[in-house]
Amino acid sequence: MTALEHVQVVGPHQATTAEELLELIDTHQIDTLVTVPVILRRLVELPRHIRRRYDLTSLRCVAVSGSALPGELATEFMDAFGDILYNLYGSTEAAFATCAAPDDLRADPGTAGKPLAGVHIEVLDLRGRRGRIGSAPRSAPTTPWRSPPRWQSLIRR
Repeated sequence: MTALEHVQVVGPHQATTAEELLELIDTHQIDTLVTVPVILRRLVELPRHIRRRYDLTSLRCVAVSGSALPGELATEFMDAFGDILYNLYGSTEAAFATCAAPDDLRADPGTAGKPLAGVHIEVLDLRGRRGRIGSAPRSAPTTPWRSPPRWQSLIRR
């Protein structure tokens, strides 16, 4: 048996509401949900009596990515659905770089997690100088492709 022996892909045509998503999880006994924070918000906002209609005991992992996960949403989701939330941080081009497991999110709900095996992470300022973990640049371009010379110099080859 492989990890992907049975995959249920849920598209927007199948679950247009949070409740329909819960129904699909229940019906197909889905164990892993990969989603974005806005969907978590919709699930949390469902009234408790509606969430309780569905058997979600098969759900073992909810992996969230695609945009920043607000810390309060991480806590609200885990309080409502259990400690099954994993916050994945990375980029479309490079895949995931870090993962915050449920225990990481309970300790620090705003964390992006720890680097995955084989991933080296550095904090660099706009001049390419090393910063410290936990620091944030005061300003940075939001669209690096608009100013390639500055950003190309930051890429370590």
